[in-house]
Amino acid sequence: MGGSAAEGVGRRLKKLAANNQVLCVTHLPQIASFADHHYVVEKRESKGRTEATVEELDGPARTREVGRMLSGQKLTPEALKHAEQLIR
Repeated sequence: MGGSAAEGVGRRLKKLAANNQVLCVTHLPQIASFADHHYVVEKRESKGRTEATVEELDGPARTREVGRMLSGQKLTPEALKHAEQLIR
C-alpha cells in the first residue's frame, strides 16, 4: 500500500484515535505523518545481544524522520520539504 491509499488509512486512524487509543507500527510516511506522537525504534547488536531503543520524536526530529522514511537512508531536501507538507 502507498500513496493515496496510505493517506486514506492515516486519515481514518487519526479519526479513530480521537476517541480511542491507537498504536500503529508503520514504515509508511503517509500514515506516520498523522500521528499525535511519533517514536523511532532502532535495533543494534552489542556483544552478541540485540538491543532495542525507543525515542520519541518531536518538531524538527519528527520532520527529519518522516523525510528519511520518504527518501531512504539519505535525507534529501525534496523529501524534507515533502515531510513538512505531510505533517502540516
